[in-house]
Amino acid sequence: MGVIGFGYTGQELAKRLDACGMLPRIYDPHAEPEQVEAAGYELAEWPTGLERLDFLVFCCALTARCVSLQGSCTALTTTPTRSRRWI
Repeated sequence: MGVIGFGYTGQELAKRLDACGMLPRIYDPHAEPEQVEAAGYELAEWPTGLERLDFLVFCCALTARCVSLQGSCTALTTTPTRSRRWI
């Protein structure tokens, strides 16, 4: 599962995913790599690895940039056999 944003909400979600046995990939250009690694997660560079994700959760402010990320995610990851639903 991918998590966009590693602020308070992103960190809390990552903890819960970890408790369920999932290893979240964190996408956040403002996060300190040491902070993400110290928490035990992988900091990924956008858009590396999106094709391997089953889910992508946005834990960031709804800005024009974030909305454009959602559009680029759909273009990068949707195939005829694999569609995305935004919740």
